Amino acid sequence: MLAAEFLKEFTGDGPWAHLDIAGPAFLDRSRGDYLWQPGGSGYGVRLIAGARNATRRLELRPHREQELVRDTVREFARERVAPVAAELDREQRFPYELVARARRSSA
Repeated sequence: MLAAEFLKEFTGDGPWAHLDIAGPAFLDRSRGDYLWQPGGSGYGVRLIAGARNATRRLELRPHREQELVRDTVREFARERVAPVAAELDREQRFPYELVARARRSSA
């Protein structure tokens, strides 16, 4: 928190984030792979950099099958769950019959 407050003095008015990602990981000896020397591993930094590079190649939109599942669940919630949700909340009752119906419709 202190580091974030300090950095805020230098970031200007735009959006920014302080990620405390260096971590305390410290190696006493080489692992024999890309961590070839003892010292701080910088694990969090490598993780964020790798994720950033991977998202450039990833397709993050849902596939057609995922869209079908999403749409089916939304429709079931709108048509079957929403009309009885307030009653279920009032009665503090779990909707076993709705779960069974949902299960049957997905088979």
